[in-house]
Amino acid sequence: FSVIIGTIFTVELVAGILAFVFQDTVKEHVQKFVQDNISAYRDDIDLQNLIDAVQKYMQCCGAADPNDWNRNVYFNCSKENTSRERCGVPFSCCLPDPA
Repeated sequence: FSVIIGTIFTVELVAGILAFVFQDTVKEHVQKFVQDNISAYRDDIDLQNLIDAVQKYMQCCGAADPNDWNRNVYFNCSKENTSRERCGVPFSCCLPDPA
C-alpha cells in the first residue's frame, strides 16, 4: 500500500514540476483550448463546466478578452441573435465584488 501511495506522490510531484517549468506552454494550450471551444459552450454541459472553471481559476474572460464570446451563437452581438444572452458573457467571466 505504501508503495502505491509513494508512486502516486512521485507522479504528482513530477507533474507539478513539469507544469512549473513549462507554464508558458501550458498557458498557451489552455488559451487555445478555450478559444477553440467557445463556440460549443452551451452545447456540452461538461465543456461548459470546464471553461467556467478555467475562467474562474485564471480570472479571465475568453481566451484573450471578452470579445472572444462573439464566436458563440448565444453570446454574439449580431442583430440576428435573439438570445437573452446576446452581447453578454458567461457568469464565470464576472469577478466577485470584494466589498
